[in-house]
Amino acid sequence: MPTLLQLIYKMPLWLTCSTLILLYSAVASGLFYLLARRIHLKFRISDDTNNVISGVLATIGVLYGLLLGLVSVDNWDNFDDARNLSATEAAAISAFYRDVAILHHPRGPALQGDVRNYLRKIIRDEFPAYNNGVVPEGSYHLLDAIHRDLVSYSPEGPVELQFYKEAVSHFNRMVELRDLRIDSVAHDGLPVVFWYAIVMGSLAIIVVSFFFHMPSYSGHLFLVNCITFFTAVMVFLIVAVDNPWRGTISVSPGPYAEVLSRSLPSLALPETPPEQPSQGMGPSAP
Repeated sequence: MPTLLQLIYKMPLWLTCSTLILLYSAVASGLFYLLARRIHLKFRISDDTNNVISGVLATIGVLYGLLLGLVSVDNWDNFDDARNLSATEAAAISAFYRDVAILHHPRGPALQGDVRNYLRKIIRDEFPAYNNGVVPEGSYHLLDAIHRDLVSYSPEGPVELQFYKEAVSHFNRMVELRDLRIDSVAHDGLPVVFWYAIVMGSLAIIVVSFFFHMPSYSGHLFLVNCITFFTAVMVFLIVAVDNPWRGTISVSPGPYAEVLSRSLPSLALPETPPEQPSQGMGPSAP
């Protein structure tokens, strides 16, 4: 199951949805051709048994619907928490950068450069690696360098001491939020046992629909495929938002890029040069 999910995460949403629908439809149709007639002969299925089958299918559908509903809500909560975590971490980095800019630190420019490189590392290396299921560790040395520079500095005067305390507080917050992000990347996603329950539950609903008695064989197959279609769409919804750090629907490094372009002017796009006076204009009159 984890290997299959890794393949699905790399597929676009439309392809994932189409693949799940076709896969479920093929399995349901194959099982129908193999089991439907045998079930009807073995259990003496008739119009009188349809009411019983309807009650059984309704009970299974309610329980399965509760499972999918709870899983969907939990997945979206995880996605929302991951998105808020990234935005909060980006805000802490921006606040730390501004605090450092106020200090008369001898290595101030180098310290700010380390912060800029740290943001670059998050945007260019870490987030693309998350989408491949990898948790890189290359940016830890940047945090270690920032920590060493902070510890070696002695603030001068009460005002600078206050800003120094704020800078240390924001740096500790940065490290804390980074650790939470790494832990979220490493552990987010449904446990395998939930996937077994989701897949087995969907197959149970499909097989129970074989027990209905209908005068038309092709009409019965069409009914089974209608149930299969909606079941596959529900499973697709779970797959699409299963892991907030992977797949098409995932947390983006947008908050970090916004801090990079808005709060750090040295990384912003170069300003357009001032317009030169037109050559056709002569010197202004005194």
